Amino acid sequence: MSRRFPPLGGLQAFLAVARTSSFSQASEILHISQSSISRQILQLENHFRSTLFLRSTRRVVLTDAGQRLLPYIEQLIALLIEADQAVTQQPQTVTLRVHPSLAIRWLMPRLPDFYREHPHVRVDLDTAWVRRPDFELEGIDGMIEYGNGPWPGLSEDRLWEEQLTPVCRPGLVDDFKTRRSLDGLVLLHMDRTYETWERWAAQAMLSLAGARHLVFDTLDLAVTAAQQGQGLALADPALVGAAVRDGLLVQAHPVQLDAGMGYSLIAPKTSSRLDGFARLRDWLKREAEATRRELSAMTVH
Repeated sequence: MSRRFPPLGGLQAFLAVARTSSFSQASEILHISQSSISRQILQLENHFRSTLFLRSTRRVVLTDAGQRLLPYIEQLIALLIEADQAVTQQPQTVTLRVHPSLAIRWLMPRLPDFYREHPHVRVDLDTAWVRRPDFELEGIDGMIEYGNGPWPGLSEDRLWEEQLTPVCRPGLVDDFKTRRSLDGLVLLHMDRTYETWERWAAQAMLSLAGARHLVFDTLDLAVTAAQQGQGLALADPALVGAAVRDGLLVQAHPVQLDAGMGYSLIAPKTSSRLDGFARLRDWLKREAEATRRELSAMTVH
């Protein structure tokens, strides 16, 4: 006996709306209009002869029928993604979401080594870092996330804990041993409340009185400004180690602030079954361990 299957587009739309509780957010994730989302959901409801969502002006919630359907759709979409990865991707492509500063300062300089080791795997970098993706619907295999979690339903590999120390162009500041304040210096950072610099200064027993502040949108911009001699940037040695080794920056003070945060590779469980992602994950863990060893050996001149 033949059976008509539900439309695939409707299944994707259903999953996006179910996870976001919003037709507009679902349209952004799937890159189609909100009217198309509504039309696909209606077609799916006609297919199942059931109302799947209760619509209101503020949010959309699943009906009992929609809640029963959700786990089956999640499994089906995950299997389709795995099948696509297994059959169509040659070479294997891994899409990784990462903060642009981390990508520029740490990951991209190392990627040529990964390609030499795994020439059949291609890494696509996605820097839309302001939000965690819906991995399956957006085609993101993993993300290097900044924070402490927890990340329910996702695997986590901790890469390193963030430490912050002031860096600047060589010769900009040579008198820290005699200073009691940062008077007359320009402090570069991303924190508009200055809280991070205040925590570092308290640990270093220095006053921020008289210091001026420049705030940037990304850490990379602040560090670039420091390389140009515009002031002192609080930066993680893991991200600026290459600039220090190349003589573009110096660590201006020995005190390092434990920021209480860190970087982790997070991913849905389905990504671990992809050969390309598994190879990238193992390589990232090795590179992070090498970075930690390098940092432990660093000294301030």
